[in-house]
Amino acid sequence: MKPTIPEVMERFQSYYFRNPAWGALHTILGDGNTQDGFVDEAYEASIRQTGDGEGADLISLLRAMSRTQRIKLRAMVT
Repeated sequence: MKPTIPEVMERFQSYYFRNPAWGALHTILGDGNTQDGFVDEAYEASIRQTGDGEGADLISLLRAMSRTQRIKLRAMVT
């Protein structure tokens, strides 16, 4: 089941507050690359390169969301 934006908004806002350049989510929410391939790549990088567990958890949520939801979330948080 897809998470809804209201369900996840607080987590993304909190992460952004601590990581204003979006950390592991930069490619997706910072640069606006919301396509599935970019989400998958960011997930792998968050695990292998940065060890950002919270970022990986948030990317997992983004993976379950539609591209439209990702675009809306990006616009609402930044």
